[in-house]
Amino acid sequence: MSGRTEFCLLTPPGRGAVAVIGVHGPRAGEIARSFFRPTVEHTNAKGEIPLRRILYGRWKDSQGEELVICRVGDACVEINCHGGVAAPAVICRDLRSAGCVEVTHAEWIARESGNDLIATEVWQALALAQTEKSAAILLAQRSGVLAREIASIVGLVSGGQTRNAQTRLDVLRRRAQLGQHLTEPWKIVLVGEPNVGKSSLINCLLGFERAIVHPQPGTTRDVVTSQAAFHGWLVELSDTAGQRTSDDALESTGMQRGRAAMQNADLIIHVRDAREYLPAGIPTDDILHVSPGQEVLLIANKCDLASNAVLPTDVLPTSAKSGVGISQLMSVCIERLIPDPPGAHDAVPFTRRQFELLEQAKQQLKEDRADAAVLSLAQVAHKRLPELPSGAAGW
Repeated sequence: MSGRTEFCLLTPPGRGAVAVIGVHGPRAGEIARSFFRPTVEHTNAKGEIPLRRILYGRWKDSQGEELVICRVGDACVEINCHGGVAAPAVICRDLRSAGCVEVTHAEWIARESGNDLIATEVWQALALAQTEKSAAILLAQRSGVLAREIASIVGLVSGGQTRNAQTRLDVLRRRAQLGQHLTEPWKIVLVGEPNVGKSSLINCLLGFERAIVHPQPGTTRDVVTSQAAFHGWLVELSDTAGQRTSDDALESTGMQRGRAAMQNADLIIHVRDAREYLPAGIPTDDILHVSPGQEVLLIANKCDLASNAVLPTDVLPTSAKSGVGISQLMSVCIERLIPDPPGAHDAVPFTRRQFELLEQAKQQLKEDRADAAVLSLAQVAHKRLPELPSGAAGW
């Protein structure tokens, strides 16, 4: 890579109004200047784009794409154009024609981050983080929070304080699931009998009509999913077919898919009709079959139709129609999913590679292999070490 000029589309395709293309190498400024037509001419005595000057113009000619460019370093130019697919594609094509080599996002980040593997992984994860809270936690790891915690644990191991090191490792291991969900949504599945209001609850939680609502039992035939943010945490809500006995093959298939969705859920919301809890109510059979250890939240929906219902303490009253209990439902979901949220300066492992190395170090300490544990811990943060275990990249 030493003598070549590279480029990379740094923003996800189609996700934003602006796309950013980075060009790096000895000919970065020259190549960008050959295509860029500034509205007002700004070049130095050598005909170069001025360093750290933001320039507006067009690509190639007066009819070309409007864009903004900046030479952010001696050998690096950033090109900012319209987002989507078409505009970046034209610019990337022209850069290739001028001899630039296209590199992947991961390769670009690795070069920028040098030997700091955590920093490389943070930049990769930030492209997938969809909430400000997730991005803030990732940036804390980029600032050195995770690396310093790893270094501290290495110091404990080297000093013979194995038990303290294991305790600190256990804390990191417990945070690994949360770290995974900085880039992946928590999966919340709503289940229950037909017509208890699951679809209405989904729409109320999302703030728009995603699921079809109809009084006829069996309206929901498939698992309907959509994403939202609850108090800054990304969640995926799944509406499932009402569970009951049915001879309808299509409805039965929908119910089977709903049960399959339950198996992969981080949290199951069991929705019942609040009128079952009236003094003269008739409780339905428990149709919920969950795996051991799965989190289940009980909801009594349509509470506006059952003002004198007597609810158990572990049942949350809600009304998709009036909005009663919806805000509390969001809060309780997050409390169940993240009972111990990290502080602003807490270390959080966020890739499977990191987690597997931490697990490996934990096992090595149990086996009194302190030197091996130190090596495993060191590999969490640095690249130039022995080869990582197979399959340890990404979640």
